[in-house]
Amino acid sequence: MLLPFIQTVLEQPLFTTDLISKLIKELEVKIDELFPSSVGAVEHNNKSTENEPTLVGEGREIQLQHC
Repeated sequence: MLLPFIQTVLEQPLFTTDLISKLIKELEVKIDELFPSSVGAVEHNNKSTENEPTLVGEGREIQLQHC
């Protein structure tokens, strides 16, 4: 009685790596569209002071650094 249920569950799409891989690739494309890797460093130009943070990033790795 349990075997047919397990077989049905194993046929569900979320248990295949193909679907998950496809979703990850689609998300990577969307992220690349939103945050292109050619952006490089972005600095705050409005009367910045020494203690004001600057946004520095390359690709998907973005971090705040103090100047």
